[in-house]
Amino acid sequence: MSNTTGDMFKNYSQYIGVIVGTGPSVNETQLNHIRLARQEDKCRIITINNSYQVIDPDIHFACNFQWWDYYFKTDPRLKELRDGGTDMWTWNKDTANKYKINHVPGRWKDSLSTDKKWIHFGHGSGFEGLGVCYHYDFHTIVLVGYDLKFPKGYNGKKKVVGEGKRHYFGEYPKTLQHWTQSPNSVDKNGKLIGLIQLYEKIDCKKLDVNIINCTPGSALTCFPNKRLEEAI
Repeated sequence: MSNTTGDMFKNYSQYIGVIVGTGPSVNETQLNHIRLARQEDKCRIITINNSYQVIDPDIHFACNFQWWDYYFKTDPRLKELRDGGTDMWTWNKDTANKYKINHVPGRWKDSLSTDKKWIHFGHGSGFEGLGVCYHYDFHTIVLVGYDLKFPKGYNGKKKVVGEGKRHYFGEYPKTLQHWTQSPNSVDKNGKLIGLIQLYEKIDCKKLDVNIINCTPGSALTCFPNKRLEEAI
């Protein structure tokens, strides 16, 4: 059986939490800097969805049960990381039981949950993974690969990516692809305005956490933006 919530979150208050998302800005220079900071015991690494493939995480989160089904079957590295001590989380209880990973339920509420029995849903692993990260008591959380925008020319209705990448690795397998179409979710320039509005409701002062966005060119501007070398 999977482990469940609250007491499963370690106290990492002495470390910086570095979340590596899947945005196209993720690059090897950033990853090398994060690896070095981890070796120097300055930080702990949280990966979201496929970013576990490019850097060894202490914590991993993915919300989509189809994602877990696909990658546990096709990539033995996930099982190796789990068995090697990486904390793995999902809010889907059946998935947690199936793959012997940690389960944290979710609720539809604004900001980040202060109750470790829950996270707040947010239409994707990037936001929800931030909620999981917060439960590890990091006082500073650094975001990498949080571009929050699609390439110029993106068209969800026609399933056209546009002039670039949506993720650093390109596209998910077809069965896992999502094509955002609503003008309330993505504007004509590819900016993910629906998701950005969720982040804008996070009151860092009230939560006593410092969130720093170290994603070059990110459309997410509600958090201080710094170079990664300045933040870690």
